[in-house]
Amino acid sequence: MTAKPAKVYTPREIDALGATLVRWLWISIGGSVLGLVVSGIELGLLNRVPGDQPLGLYGEIPGPETVTLITGLARLPILALIVVTGFLFLKWIYRASRNAHALAGPLRTSPPWAVGWFFVPVAFLWVPFTAFSETWRASHDPVGWRSTSVPPLLRWWWGFWLIENLTGQASFRLGMRADTVSALSAATWAEVLSYGFSIAGTLAAIVIVRRLTAAQTQRLREQTF
Repeated sequence: MTAKPAKVYTPREIDALGATLVRWLWISIGGSVLGLVVSGIELGLLNRVPGDQPLGLYGEIPGPETVTLITGLARLPILALIVVTGFLFLKWIYRASRNAHALAGPLRTSPPWAVGWFFVPVAFLWVPFTAFSETWRASHDPVGWRSTSVPPLLRWWWGFWLIENLTGQASFRLGMRADTVSALSAATWAEVLSYGFSIAGTLAAIVIVRRLTAAQTQRLREQTF
């Protein structure tokens, strides 16, 4: 029985996609800043109420009803930004992985799985980073990528992303179970942390996207396939 031949990927320049992604990453930072403002407004309202007061509807929290309504509605565009930016980022990762395969030959992780691992429980904590590190190394050193190290910036980015997700999950779960003002305040503080790490991780991602896009663009223009 013959072994299945490795799939050959056709390279495509990603400078336009990378530039679009960078713009959306900057916009998402603005969304995170908006989230911090919204969370601050909510904390200000909650601080006006005794911490052990049971929660009902927002009407039990003193303050203009219009303001409390805005804190909820303001999160909708933030969610939309997360969806759009996330889609573009995964599309860029897929395209970058394809190009890395074209530059360096078969890598351990295929382009579809470079994206797919983000949606696998537990494995999403480290496997996508391993796949992306292959793409990074193969893009900068197609011949000796296996022995090439990744810059600390990639590890910082991944660490920020993990903490952002963990604190975001904590905020969601605390908020769903909150039955007192103090419990809801804890959920909002976790949300503040999530936005803070989101900003830090997004700034790192902007640098990474620019560097990897530039490296692949240069390699693809120099190499003849």
